[in-house]
Amino acid sequence: MFVGMNSETFHKLHKILVVNHGLQSTQEFGSIEALGMFLWACGHKQCMRQVKERLRRALGTVSHKFGEVLRAMVSFADTVIMPKDPTYSTVHPALRTYSPLFDGCIGAIDGTHVPVCVCLGGHMMTTSTGKVGQARMF
Repeated sequence: MFVGMNSETFHKLHKILVVNHGLQSTQEFGSIEALGMFLWACGHKQCMRQVKERLRRALGTVSHKFGEVLRAMVSFADTVIMPKDPTYSTVHPALRTYSPLFDGCIGAIDGTHVPVCVCLGGHMMTTSTGKVGQARMF
């Protein structure tokens, strides 16, 4: 069905999203078709216009249903993806050499790019070319 997902897994995910996370069928879209659309679009880097053409649906309908499935997936992720220690009381062994620099920090430290907006006195800071930049966390 999808790269890395067999039919049984797809139907289990569908049932979880419908029963526990509010995914519903509508007159325009069945919930199975909507989940399939979402997984195809995300898994194969398809834009909404490509999805619209493939499914022969209105762009607004496709976009709206994509958002509904996304909300159900985020709700599902909130119940599944949790830190081992929700209080963050321990420091990962790989970070102990950097103590106290990162004590109390929560988040990525692997070169992940995180968009940051730095404001100084209510004004956006810009680069020398006048563009707003992004900071990189190390």
